This record gives sequence, structure tokens and C-alpha cells, in this order.
Amino acid sequence: MLKIDYQTTIIEPVTSKEFIDYVYNKNIYPLHVQFLSTEFDEITKEVKSRYERNRLEPINVFVYAMFALKQAYGPADEEAIKNLLEANFLNSNGDFELLYGEIVGSENPEIAAEMFEKAIAKGNAYASCLLTNYYVFGVYGNKKDYKKALEIATAEYKRSHYPEIIYYLASMYRLGIGVEINKEKAFELCKEGAEQNHAKSIYELARMIDENDDMKSHEEAFELYLKAAELGSPYALSLVTEAYYNGERPGVKQDEEKAFKYARLGYILNSVSCSITFASCIYQGHGVQQDKEIAKQILIEMANNGIYQAATALALLLDADHYEDKDLIFKLLAKATSMGDEAAVIYLNDVYNNKKYGTQREYEKAINAYNELKGIN
Repeated sequence: MLKIDYQTTIIEPVTSKEFIDYVYNKNIYPLHVQFLSTEFDEITKEVKSRYERNRLEPINVFVYAMFALKQAYGPADEEAIKNLLEANFLNSNGDFELLYGEIVGSENPEIAAEMFEKAIAKGNAYASCLLTNYYVFGVYGNKKDYKKALEIATAEYKRSHYPEIIYYLASMYRLGIGVEINKEKAFELCKEGAEQNHAKSIYELARMIDENDDMKSHEEAFELYLKAAELGSPYALSLVTEAYYNGERPGVKQDEEKAFKYARLGYILNSVSCSITFASCIYQGHGVQQDKEIAKQILIEMANNGIYQAATALALLLDADHYEDKDLIFKLLAKATSMGDEAAVIYLNDVYNNKKYGTQREYEKAINAYNELKGIN
């Protein structure tokens, strides 16, 4: 019997030393990890030691240190933490200003902008990307300013030709953000970014080529999608995985082993669509040894983390496999429906009306939640 809990994610607390080892080995942003220890001196000493030995990228060290120390302090004293980090990790390349700006931005957008500007003045190209986003999307609740965003991106492009800013600038020309739409300019910028092996630029270049509806263009685009996927583009990984899994893209034959290969890469990078395909491959034994229990656990974990598409996928796999607990299949679809998954609505109607799973009350409750979420009267 599978037990599905969509609300609870169990997180095991760890000691500060285990925390540092964990984030170093996994190379992830551990925003969810808790500490048993509140000894900030111990945390500072360990993080500083790793920083000095270059065992972690400096940009990651600052993130780890900030969140570690906020946990250690209890109620966070932002200014004290800022001063402590600045004293222990003083540098001249703008990393500290960049990361501090990111961390405090949601509470104080003016300080975020000020910090990004200081990092840019120190030559930090990525800070230009963050400040561009700051004005394009109003990410911290600040006022949008497309022309200001274009000025920042253009200035950084002229200064450094930094791959990420090339991609940003290409997107602005392609979509007409702060400037008139100029697809030719966007195409040339994406080509420049692609020449630097920038995954996002390669993916966008492929998309633009793919718009030409002829076989040669589709084939050229797919080669670029493959390259972007190998470089870790989640969008390219999703597209390539789907192409090999379904075999419906022009010029691409169905290939279970390749589908699993790229689904696995996407799973590692937390791509939702790739993760679902990855689990489906394992469940069905497509391109990998079959293991239904592992596949179920992957989808359950995703569903527990609020990814409703995983609940739908699990329900369909169980139903196709004639799983004995029909009530569970119905509840998975009902939950995904209540969370807004349009695909789940279709399947929920089928299992309720045609296969007679679930009760009328449960069905109506799920449909009403869906309608309310979508604003349907």
C-alpha cells in the first residue's frame, strides 16, 4: 500500500560539520537544511577553511555561510551577519555584494540594487544579469524599467561579452523589451553566445532555426538541442527526452535508451518533465532495468513536494498496470485536479464516469477546487 502525503516534507537536521560535507559533496544550494548546533564560530571557521582551500566555488561559499549563520543566530541579525561575512570573506570581485543583494532583496529592493551596482563596479558580470532581471521583472517588488535594463545589459555586453548577458540581450531584442523587436539581432547574439558554449543561447538559437518549417532546419535545430542538453539546459533536456521517448519529432526515431539517458540528466537537474519520464522509464523498463518500487518512490517524493504532474503520472502508471487499489488511483488524480492539473481533470472524469473509481463527493470536491483555482463559475 502506498501512502501519499502532499503536505509534509521530512527534513532531517544535521550538525554544522555534516552540513558542510553535505553541501560540498552534493554541490547544491541547501536552503532547507537545518542545524542542531547554533555555534556560529564553528560554522564560520569551517566554511572559511573550505573557502581558503578552494574546495568550494567562492560564490557557493557565501550562500552556504549566509544561511548557516542565519540558522546559528536564531532570529537573524542581518547587519551582524553581513559584517561577519564581509570580515571573513573580503574580496575584490563583487561576490559578497552580489550574494548579499540576492539574500536581502525580497525585504529591501533598494539595498539589492545598490549591492548589484557595487558588484558591477568591481567587474562582476553576473551582477549585471541580476540587475537586468531586477528592472525587467521587478523580482523584488521594485518598479520595472525596461530601458534601464537594456542600458545595463548593453553596457555589460560591450565591457565583457559575458555569455549570460549575451543571452539576456538576445532575449530583449527577440521579445522587444526596452527596444524594438529585432529578430536578426537576436539571432546573431545567440550565435555569439553559442560559440561560447552557453547552453541557453544554444537552445534559443535552435528554437529560432526550428521555426523554419523544413526538414533541414529541424535536423540542424535538433543537433543544437542535443548540444544544449549535454550542457545542462533543462528546456533542451525536456525536448530531447520527449523526442526520443515518443519518436514523434521529424527525423528523430524512438529510442528508449537515449530517452532514459537524457531523462536521467534532467532528473539530476530537477527538470519536472524529465523526472517524470525518468520514473516512467524505470517503471516500464524502457532503456533501463525495470524497478516499479523505485519509480513509485520518485513520483511520490515529487508529489509530496507539490509537483502535481507527478501525481497524475503515477496514477496513470498504476492504472495501466491494473493496480489493485483503485481508490488510491482516484485520489491521486483528485489531488492533482484540485491543484490545477488540466490533464488530471480529463483522466479523473474517465476513472469516475467510466471506470467507477472514487465517490461522488470526492469527485465533486476535486472538480470544485479546480474550478475555483481556475476562476471558473
